[in-house]
Amino acid sequence: MESTTAVRELCSINLPVIRCRFDYADRDGQISKRDVRLCRFFVTEEGRQYLEGVCVLRGSRRTFRLDRFQSPLHHVGSGMEYPSARVSEQLAELIQLAGQPNAAPQPKGATMGLPLVWMLLGGLLAWGLINA
Repeated sequence: MESTTAVRELCSINLPVIRCRFDYADRDGQISKRDVRLCRFFVTEEGRQYLEGVCVLRGSRRTFRLDRFQSPLHHVGSGMEYPSARVSEQLAELIQLAGQPNAAPQPKGATMGLPLVWMLLGGLLAWGLINA
């Protein structure tokens, strides 16, 4: 978990609850398995990308830097795995899966009805914070 020092957010999006598992290295390099109900994605002014959620084991809110993920993000309901380097680019698919926890994702190009997510991702691409 990050220190309690406030970070300045460049942009943020609240997510529907997305149940995921992943291996994570804390700031001291200790790796642990995480089972989390994700609820928010944000990017700081420094360009760091974070996911925030409630840790199932600890029952408390935690913040995770995407560059500290040690395994792909595993979506519990569908079994889909997302490389941590691409999670921010695949938020729309993860949000869709949150609404249908046991469904497979729609094919690429399918209408998802998530204009806010697309606008956020477009902004991140324009600012150079993620790559297509």
